[in-house]
Amino acid sequence: MSVYLGKTAPKGCGLSDHELYGVWRTMLNRCHDPRSTGYARYGALGVVVCDRWRRSFVDFLADVGERPSGKGPKGRSLFSLDRINPALGYEPNNVRWATDLEQAHNKRVVKLEPHEPAQIRWLRSEGYSCGEIARFFDVTKATVSQIALNKTRKAAA
Repeated sequence: MSVYLGKTAPKGCGLSDHELYGVWRTMLNRCHDPRSTGYARYGALGVVVCDRWRRSFVDFLADVGERPSGKGPKGRSLFSLDRINPALGYEPNNVRWATDLEQAHNKRVVKLEPHEPAQIRWLRSEGYSCGEIARFFDVTKATVSQIALNKTRKAAA
């Protein structure tokens, strides 16, 4: 049985009740649905889900396997789906179950030119929103906010 993008699992099949069904749907939405809140950081940057997984939750589950057990202090799972090579999409051999710490060491690094943090601060002082500036510099709103508040030097590196 396959589950397709844009459709839910048929009632009674039990797939939509699986712990990882929500992980799969979130992955699909952030990569392929421009209305998704995560789309700007995934789909808009060219991150896609392979056709095999887009077409079938069962195939996704067969390839990634069950999530390792373990809960954090707030009851949240210690493991989430991570792309091994952030430059590639979600596909077999490029995903793993990783902790937040492992994922933090595997992020795309935002590199701004040395003069750009000053430009970001100036644009904020002129009333431009963090969202407008973020889109222009191709960074997150959080990065713009941190730079505007002088709370980071990393972005200038």
